[in-house]
Amino acid sequence: DALTFLTPLVETADGPMEGQLHLTGNLLAPQINGAVTVKNGSVKIKGVADPLENISADILFNGTTATVSSHGTMDKSGKADKGFYDLKGQVGWDGPVLTKYEGTLLFNQLQLDSDYYKGPLNGELSITAGEALPKLSGTVTVENTKLDIPLNFASGNSAVDMELDLSVTAGKNVRFYHSGLYDLLVDGSVHFGGTLSNPVPSGHFDVQRGNIHYLDTDFRLTKGRAEFTQEGTLLPYINVEAFSRVSHYRIFLTLRGMADAMDLILRSDPPLTKQQIISLITLHNGNGHNSSLDKEDLSGLLGTGLRMTLNSLGITEGLKNALKLDMLTVTTGSLDLNE
Repeated sequence: DALTFLTPLVETADGPMEGQLHLTGNLLAPQINGAVTVKNGSVKIKGVADPLENISADILFNGTTATVSSHGTMDKSGKADKGFYDLKGQVGWDGPVLTKYEGTLLFNQLQLDSDYYKGPLNGELSITAGEALPKLSGTVTVENTKLDIPLNFASGNSAVDMELDLSVTAGKNVRFYHSGLYDLLVDGSVHFGGTLSNPVPSGHFDVQRGNIHYLDTDFRLTKGRAEFTQEGTLLPYINVEAFSRVSHYRIFLTLRGMADAMDLILRSDPPLTKQQIISLITLHNGNGHNSSLDKEDLSGLLGTGLRMTLNSLGITEGLKNALKLDMLTVTTGSLDLNE
């Protein structure tokens, strides 16, 4: 359980550790020889349903260098062919200074089950010495996975900075889902260069189909893309268009802007003001007691609805022809022909 004291991410850690180390030299020039091994270990990560299991690890010390190799599995209990990871790395030192470090982490169908990610994870990541900082590079592929982006997610400053050369690909059946906000099927690929503190992203994710839930109403997407083009942030620029039908109205919803500061635009056909659209949706969903609909809004809604109904049934045109009129306009109590 030593890992639980080293990081708050680990809930429990179990498994026998064996080995022998021989320390020589002094504090300014230490040398370590020997080996440490772990067999059949397990680690429970906070927020992840299934533990890392069947962990084996070997750490070999040779004076001023050390190499590490580890293998483990993570998948549903009882599954025969479990997803796994492989870790290999080495480090060297000269006194208190690191002279070299490198490591590679491979994950193959590693099954993650958490609040924000449910599905297999595939890819390979490596850490090496960059030009001025440690460099994280590699590829991550996501398929057959359901994700939920935390509402408080933001691109903030990290205490640890590093160079980036990382590609993330969303393949088949990648679903972004939140029961009260969205249900989207997404694909695409994004690359992150630069550094963690000043990333340089490129690429995009496209929405193939899906819905956005707003004001207790489902809006079906007609267009959706997350563009990663803004230098200095990991967050994308969002451009989404969707529509819904409320009573006799088609309501159009548009989301544009950076993911942490999007503008929401509402339009309708026939045209209504934004406040009238919100009131219409609220009333239609049976929440009239919470609506901000005032007398003017109600008059506008009823008048527009009445005109559209009469026109769609051909009643207005029929009356105009029967009365031999050049023009017949249905109004809401005013004789202003512009209404």
